[in-house]
Amino acid sequence: MRKIGTAPIWATTVPMEEQFPFLKEVGFDCVMLSYFVGDDIAPLYNGAIKAGLEVCNIHGPISTVNSVWAEGIDGDDYIEIQKERINFCHSAGIPTVVLHTTFLKNPPPVSDIGIERHKRLCDYAENKGVHLAFENVEPYPHLDAVIKNVSDFHGFCWDVGHNNVYAPTTDYMAKYADRLTAVHIHDNHGAAWYSAPEMRGDKHWIPFDGSIDWEKYAEKLNSSVYDGPLTLEISLGASEEYKKMTFEELAVKYHKGVSKLREIVEKSSE
Repeated sequence: MRKIGTAPIWATTVPMEEQFPFLKEVGFDCVMLSYFVGDDIAPLYNGAIKAGLEVCNIHGPISTVNSVWAEGIDGDDYIEIQKERINFCHSAGIPTVVLHTTFLKNPPPVSDIGIERHKRLCDYAENKGVHLAFENVEPYPHLDAVIKNVSDFHGFCWDVGHNNVYAPTTDYMAKYADRLTAVHIHDNHGAAWYSAPEMRGDKHWIPFDGSIDWEKYAEKLNSSVYDGPLTLEISLGASEEYKKMTFEELAVKYHKGVSKLREIVEKSSE
């Protein structure tokens, strides 16, 4: 049976470093941690391990990634920042760092220097035994360019919510089934014209609170080489219902959603 995991629950009254015992009690096997600029990851990592949870991956900083595609020191600084995350994962035994290749709209075009920097970063990570998983966001060509040009030691993080809202006609498993190394799971209603405006967009809801076809997702996931955990990346900001719930209520709802999805994935694999 596949393991299930989640990112810590943001914006609740329970600090993230104190959430792990209850997440373990509810039934989660692992967590994903963010390690952005300025974050102190040690209390989160130590809290998760103490509670008996695995740390399946960390999410590296994303806000300055566009600089990697342009000349200048900012792009070099971005690489050094990510090396710090790789070093942490190497020392902590965390197998994977999830990265973006662009941030928000209108990134610089794909460039030789951007490819060279990514190749250098990937070589560094491989020497440390840490996989980099590049995540789909807006459908720019940078993701394809990076994955095409780096070692197959590294791979793809399939964010199904982003897929549904930003690139609903793109079959990422047709491209990267043999490179899938991480997943981000959350729900939304896509960008359909018939949805009310407040219901559109990248909502990061719990599975089955939106309209993603989870049967199809399970089929696609089972076509890949990935046998790792099903991991939630949920946001409270886009749901008034979530904002009214306690941490404990949310944790139970998170677990119920991903457990239901696991049943579908397991049945699809039979």
